[in-house]
Amino acid sequence: MVSFKIKNIVNVLILLFSVLPSTTVLAKSVSLPPSSSSKFFSFQWSSNINSSTGKAVSLERSQWNLPSQNRINSSFFRSSLAKALFQPYPSWLSYGRVTGGLLQTKAYFSLGENENQSRECPLTIRDRIFGLNLLIFGPLKSTNPKIKNQKDCISFDLPILGGLLTTTSNIHPNYGSIRFSLFRDKPNTASLFSSNSKLDSIICMQTEIVDYPPAIAGEAPISWLRKSFYLNTQSYVHAYVMWRYHKRCRNVMLDSLDR
Repeated sequence: MVSFKIKNIVNVLILLFSVLPSTTVLAKSVSLPPSSSSKFFSFQWSSNINSSTGKAVSLERSQWNLPSQNRINSSFFRSSLAKALFQPYPSWLSYGRVTGGLLQTKAYFSLGENENQSRECPLTIRDRIFGLNLLIFGPLKSTNPKIKNQKDCISFDLPILGGLLTTTSNIHPNYGSIRFSLFRDKPNTASLFSSNSKLDSIICMQTEIVDYPPAIAGEAPISWLRKSFYLNTQSYVHAYVMWRYHKRCRNVMLDSLDR
């Protein structure tokens, strides 16, 4: 148990410090290879921000080598269970084991709205001290998969509606979204795992930040200093959070298949 925790801590340190601030401003990326302690869970991450538009993007991808007895069929990707993997994300952010109890997730209503007007109201992520709305998410919605040449691919968008962590300006009529995708991986990318892996049991989860204007970077155009500051602060936090959420989704899938 102690050994498992130590290896988990090492993985976190690799993720947070393997790409330290440098004198040049580059897109950040890191890859955590599969290991016995993570039960064949691999994670890759990259991040960048467009200096001219001020919009950030990131991509996180994990591969899950599911045990042969937990092989899933194509019907899973059309079931409500697939959506249920991603829908809890805003609420999950406020779990004590994730953010140390510093955040809370609440329903968000605009002026004049009330709970009875919408079954799927936006959710806001607030800090517990001042009650400030850090990020506001709209309802999760299905979208056309943007990942080509993949088998059994599904995608969902979680719209970002505003909050203190977004740049508030007329330049940005929307605040982007977080896109969640799940699919079977292509055979030529299955080499991250051992040659004994069954291709049908390798599932890939991908999350993306799409066109998000971070407040920490300020208004466009973004200077190299502000770009470097964002890439070496908030983007690391996002990568760590997504690393944990990817592992959470894999565990949820395994639990559901064992029932």
